[in-house]
Amino acid sequence: MNILHNKGGEIWTTKPEDSVYAAIRLMGEKYIGALVAVSLRVFF
Repeated sequence: MNILHNKGGEIWTTKPEDSVYAAIRLMGEKYIGALVAVSLRVFF
């Protein structure tokens, strides 16, 4: 059985300014072990 096939394709993210507690809460809600911190700043 392929673990990655069963995992699904969702990628959960958080913002760098979010608290660690908010990230832990999201990880608990989604039953995941890691989040990607993404900054959406646009530089011109």
